Formats: sequence, C-alpha cells, structure tokens
Amino acid sequence: MMLTKKRNRGGIVLATMMMLFAAMADAEWVRVTGEAVVRGGDVATARKEAQKDAIRQASLQFGASISSQDTVEQGLLTESTIKVSSDSYARRIVPVSEEIFDDTLQLTLDLDMQARKSELCEGMETNKYRRHVALLGFAMEDQTQADIGGLYNIERELPTALNGMLVNSPRLLVSQASHIQLYHELVNAPTHETEQRTLTKAVDEARKLGVQFVVSGVVRDLSVRSPDAYERSIVKNVSRWLTLSDLERAFVVDLFIHDGFSGAIMFEQRYSTMGEWDADPGQTRSLLSAEFRELEYGKKVANLLHQMASDIESNLSCQPFMTRITRVEGRNVLFEAGANSGIRPGDRFQIYRSRQLYDGTRFQGTHLADMKLALQVGLVQPELASGNLSLDPTRINIQVDDVVVSW
Repeated sequence: MMLTKKRNRGGIVLATMMMLFAAMADAEWVRVTGEAVVRGGDVATARKEAQKDAIRQASLQFGASISSQDTVEQGLLTESTIKVSSDSYARRIVPVSEEIFDDTLQLTLDLDMQARKSELCEGMETNKYRRHVALLGFAMEDQTQADIGGLYNIERELPTALNGMLVNSPRLLVSQASHIQLYHELVNAPTHETEQRTLTKAVDEARKLGVQFVVSGVVRDLSVRSPDAYERSIVKNVSRWLTLSDLERAFVVDLFIHDGFSGAIMFEQRYSTMGEWDADPGQTRSLLSAEFRELEYGKKVANLLHQMASDIESNLSCQPFMTRITRVEGRNVLFEAGANSGIRPGDRFQIYRSRQLYDGTRFQGTHLADMKLALQVGLVQPELASGNLSLDPTRINIQVDDVVVSW
C-alpha cells in the first residue's frame, strides 16, 4: 500500500527505515476478511480483488516493514511517502465464507502464511531459475484405513495440499499430476518393481509432463490405535464425547523425489505423526477441508505436510536448472521452459548431449555430456523459449531431448 502527499521538486531527501513487525520464521494460519466493490454485477472480479485485499491484510499481520521517505524544503516538510512491504506469502488459501452487502463483497479466508527465505542456497552460488516439479499421485497401502473420516481421496488430496504450499515458491515451478502413480506393488516401493521399470517410468512421466523432477509417495498408515473406540453404540459415543476412549490415529507417508532425466531417487524420507481423531467416525473430513484442520489429528498432519513441502523445496532449489530441447532448426533451438521459470531474453545456457545408458536391456539412467556450446535466449513465452547457438550445430548433431543447463 502506498500513501503519498503532493510532491514539490528540489528538496533534501531524508530516508528512514523501521520495522513494523519482525518476520516470523514458521508458517502460521491467519483468518482475514477482504473486501471489494462489485461493479456492474461482476462478482468474479470482485472476488479476486477481495482475495488480494485479504492477502495484503494477512501479510501485515504476519510480518511487514515500513519505509518512509520525506522531502524537506527550506525547513518545511513538503512530501511524505510511506511504503509498506512484506516478506511473507500465502502458501495455502482456504475459503471460509463469502457475502455481499450493499454491492460490497466480503470474502473470509484462512491463509497459511510463510516467511520468505532470503537465501535457500546459503553459501552456494546458484542460478535464479525456477525448477519445474510435478507432484504425482500418492498411492495408499491399505484402502480400508480410510474408512474412518472418509479419507478415500487422500492419494490425490495429499499432492494437492503440497501444491498449495509450494505454489508461490521462488525457486520451484510446481504443477500437479495427481492422476499419475508410479507404483503398483506398494510394500517395498519404490524398489519393489525392478529398477529398470522404476527408472524408466519416472523418466517417461517427466518427459511427458515437461518437468525436471517428479515427486511421488505412498501413504503407509492411517490406522487408529483402538478400532473398537469408533464402534457405533451409545456407550462408545458417550465415551468418545467424554474423551475416555483412545482416539489416537497414525499418519505415516513415504516421500520420494525422482530426477526426471536419470530416473534416480534424489530424496527419500518417511514422515510420521499421531493425533486424536475426535470426530464422528462416519463424518467425512477430507484432507483439504477446514473441518479436518480443526481436529488435533488434522493439525498434526498439517504440520507434517509443511515439513514435507519444506524438504522438497530445500532439496531441489539448489540443483542445476535443466530442461529438454524440443526443436532444432539450424542454429535456433526451442526448449520447454520460459518466462514462468524466470527466463529472460539475453540469458545464456550450456548445451548437453543426452544419452540413455543400458546394461543389456536394463535401463541404467541418462548420461549428459558437455558439448562446449552456448545458447543465448532470444524469444521467451510463458512455457517455452528459444535462442541461437554460438556455433553451427550440424557437425555435433544437437537434437530433440538434448538438454539446456544452467549451473
């Protein structure tokens, strides 16, 4: 927000800076109501503006700074400019209510606010580009464990929740493909299937989706510690209401991150927590609902998901930026990354030859060879960019599926 008085030129500028709130290190849920005028019956536009207003308010509550700039002329204050800025962003937005009063739309939201990290790769030199990551579906080892609470769609809701937490990441460009699953035999995933099938499937899906990394996982355990506590009877209902029953429920998930070029696993971690599921066992409370987060169990799961999202970001943000070449015409090369990844005209990249390695019929991964060839970007679109090579590529046969890299 900017508050400015009329400006007179030719003064002495005095600048002062102060902190309004100290930025918080951890995520925090904030409930705010944004407002916007409905003009000409356009409720959709008013809703967008109300959401922006709500996010601005939440940013101020979570952590903001004020800078003021004064202009003094002949000892008199002729101008005062105050600028409010925030180093926080909304990792997840949950609508609560929406009402219209006298042509004013009031939108109440629950916002998961997160302080921006000043440097994700502290002590390292890294490029500015956003690595493209696909969040695939999470398989569930035991479907019957979803009966209590109706968590049947958790395989797709879990990556949706992670997507909401990572969508504003300054280092990752996240897309969701929760309809895709890498694993069919789950007991020992990701290695129960042969290494060849695991590697090739990860590479194939990454190529189809045009991404550098794929994130997947398996929901291992959603069980309750005392199943009889959820039986439907007057005695059990009273016992639950009086909190005399053991209502502890597990949440155990394995997270896997595959490199989209080699198929190799870059990160593997098991996350687990326990919490009370103190709700009617027959009532559906999806992972993405506000009702779910009201439960002690829901709060514990939300904290765990934040840790998963943070681990995804920290493990991938400092990797080299890589993307595939999709077309070669003489010296002009088209590749599948653009303005959304932070690419701008004039940027320079290295070209690497991509070659798949096999041991007999067994896929071993992808070998990248530095071709000592540079590409300078010319045309940039949201999802694509093209540029010219520094040398005539005909002798070294640069082709589709070779790789553009920035270290």
